[in-house]
Amino acid sequence: MPTSPNGTIRTTRNINTPIFTCPKCGLRAHGAEPRVTVRALILALGRCEITSRAEAKALEKLWKHYRAANQLNMMGDPLDGGN
Repeated sequence: MPTSPNGTIRTTRNINTPIFTCPKCGLRAHGAEPRVTVRALILALGRCEITSRAEAKALEKLWKHYRAANQLNMMGDPLDGGN
């Protein structure tokens, strides 16, 4: 069972990723699961009027400082050495 909310929604609603065809070998397979950054989520909160734009901007600044202080990547996961 997927651990992300996006993965759970996709599973419960039986939504699959797009199918791609390899131009070299012709293999057809599903694409990778989409990934959403924390910043994209914060910006969507303001854009969809879930929060005011000013609150979204304040959240974005808080996230920037929190991310730097805790050494997290754009997805909110801990940085792994070289990346």
